[in-house]
Amino acid sequence: LFRSCRNFSLPAACNLVLLGGLGALLPRSAFFQPEPVYYVFFFLTWVACVSALTHNSLWIYGLIGVLAGAAYMAKASVSPLLWMFVTVSSLRCVWEMLSARRRGFVLSGTNLWHWRNHLVGLVVLGGAHVMVTAPRLINAHEKFGDPFHNFPRYWMWMDSFGGPDTIDDPKTCYGWMSKHNTRDKLSAILPAERPSLSNYLRTHTRDEVVSRLAGGTRSRVADFFWPEQTPRADSHADQQPWRGVLEWRGLYLLWLGLILTGLLVVLFCAAPKPEHAGHVVFRHGTTTTILFVAGSSAAYALAYGWYSPIAREECDGFMLSLYLPLVFSLIWGAESILRRIRRRKGSVWIVRGYLAAHWILFVAVGWRVFEILKSPRF
Repeated sequence: LFRSCRNFSLPAACNLVLLGGLGALLPRSAFFQPEPVYYVFFFLTWVACVSALTHNSLWIYGLIGVLAGAAYMAKASVSPLLWMFVTVSSLRCVWEMLSARRRGFVLSGTNLWHWRNHLVGLVVLGGAHVMVTAPRLINAHEKFGDPFHNFPRYWMWMDSFGGPDTIDDPKTCYGWMSKHNTRDKLSAILPAERPSLSNYLRTHTRDEVVSRLAGGTRSRVADFFWPEQTPRADSHADQQPWRGVLEWRGLYLLWLGLILTGLLVVLFCAAPKPEHAGHVVFRHGTTTTILFVAGSSAAYALAYGWYSPIAREECDGFMLSLYLPLVFSLIWGAESILRRIRRRKGSVWIVRGYLAAHWILFVAVGWRVFEILKSPRF
């Protein structure tokens, strides 16, 4: 985060810290849950993945493995991010191999991403990840017979979480977990009775599956951008009906998206034309980074949407893990375009307009902080 802020302009760095801290880290820090630690390592893993898609030195693969391993120790939800990185980076690897074949496998002096580094890097990533998660994997294998065991993996294919009053109902997550909490009990489950995607599809209609996925995703995404209003406590007459620490968090993301879009329009319409490779924006690294960010966001939105029926209605801890990475990605994209405009010797008013837009956002977030300090009851 410090390195990112050092490379960004001052208002952009300030907005990254404020939005990330107030929009994601602070809301979950009030709970004794793994989310605060998970959010930090999930974000660092995201940044390392973006970096590896543009410059794939071997050490960055090891860093991804270590950071993702630390996130996995807090929460196994980091796994889809790793698979998305492996998929997208492997697609770039195939493209680079085809390009290298056309060049006669001669190394390009300007290319910072090499397919051989990727193949070796995946081994380094896997080794580093296993090194960090080994204690957890060994413990899970000894207690549950599966090194990758975690109960949410089974809960995903149930329709209700339940509670202490449903401890005898194996159709709820709570009841099923209480009846299958040892290695012997888990190994005794017949394949036809084990919660899984195939069994869920076998016992539910197509309409039920589509309704759960579409309805849950729509609900989670809507709450991510526009959080519901918190209930007002009768004991505090002066409590404000806030919608969370950053109740306009969706609009802040939208503003960052507009800044990025505006710079793209200026780049193609008002900035001087590119004269060499350093002026070009949409190169292989940019394309794969966009695929990674969009693919990861969509995958998590769908996964958390599917999980919605067994999660607490007021729980936004799932989707909030994406907030800081998305803020970073939008700012990183805008700063990358701004650097190319500067290299092309674009108008100074473009830079001033960009900085002004970020200062406006900084003032808006600062006003929100003032409101919270004025009436800090939620």
